[in-house]
Amino acid sequence: METKNLAIDALRLPLIILVVFIHMNPTFDSVGYWGLTINTIAQVAVPCFFVIAGYFFVGNKPLTLEMYKVKLKKRVVTLLIPYLLWNLVPSLVLIGGNLFSIVFRGKSTEDLMTFLTDLWNDGVWHLWWDKVNGMPSDSPLWFLRDLIVMCVLAPVFYYFIKKGGKLAVVILLLLYVFLPVSWAHLPGISVTAVFFFNIGLYLRYNGIDLIGGSNKIYQLVCVATAFVLLILAVLFRNQGYLYSLFIPVGTFCSFVLIGWAKPSVVKCLAKFSPTIFFVYAIHQTFVLSYTGQIVGRLLPDSYIGAVLHYLIVPFIATAVCMGIYYLMNLVSPKFLKVLCGGR
Repeated sequence: METKNLAIDALRLPLIILVVFIHMNPTFDSVGYWGLTINTIAQVAVPCFFVIAGYFFVGNKPLTLEMYKVKLKKRVVTLLIPYLLWNLVPSLVLIGGNLFSIVFRGKSTEDLMTFLTDLWNDGVWHLWWDKVNGMPSDSPLWFLRDLIVMCVLAPVFYYFIKKGGKLAVVILLLLYVFLPVSWAHLPGISVTAVFFFNIGLYLRYNGIDLIGGSNKIYQLVCVATAFVLLILAVLFRNQGYLYSLFIPVGTFCSFVLIGWAKPSVVKCLAKFSPTIFFVYAIHQTFVLSYTGQIVGRLLPDSYIGAVLHYLIVPFIATAVCMGIYYLMNLVSPKFLKVLCGGR
């Protein structure tokens, strides 16, 4: 069990790098099939995180009311407090930048006052719910927002999985694949959160391991299927149901592939597990944009330059985020622990 948990910790690093790739927002015109292929593969990252969260929400014992209360109390520290704090960061960065320009560059206060007035008039609470295109202020943390809702609704899902069994999984899969887009991305209850969190619950309830929970033949078939679906999805530029089918199959393959990794590789990747939440929370606030700008100035203004920019920046941005994490761990470890939910 300890080895399997180590493998899950190891999986978090490639997953967070894929999350950063998603937020590069590549266009087909700029990076072509290279970018589209990687971006399609990257879409399995957040579903994997939801599966892991659902799997570890319940223990080996049935979910009782007392256990549920204990779980929720723990999530206040690990999810809610960091979520509230991190969604202040983008606004604080913007306010800080404006104040710097006002004090040292003589910039007018008009832009800052407009931002603060709009923030107040629109409702400050939007920072924590749907400030940016249906996402919170720190947009990647829509995952955390939806996960908090999933944890609150966990007893309902647990009962559904307990009574529905495999039929419940089939129903959820059909909803995931065929639900209209307008319903699929409702803030707090996105179909991605509901489906993959429940998959985690289902696996744990039925005693199926995330790592090595199926035989080799089934794993090989799944990987081959994911590869075929990936090629077809990319060829059709992620239009239609092939793309929606690739995501759950590709998500399962992520756990298969880390299970195939050598122990030395798993041990090496797992060392970075404590930094993953921090990278998830901070990369979109300012690190990714500034890294992209700096790297962009060093590369040629061409198709090759655009592809290299897309391939290089996520790794550098992730490394920078980790560097900030380790620096903060030296300067203020207690505050860092609060920001990371005690991780």
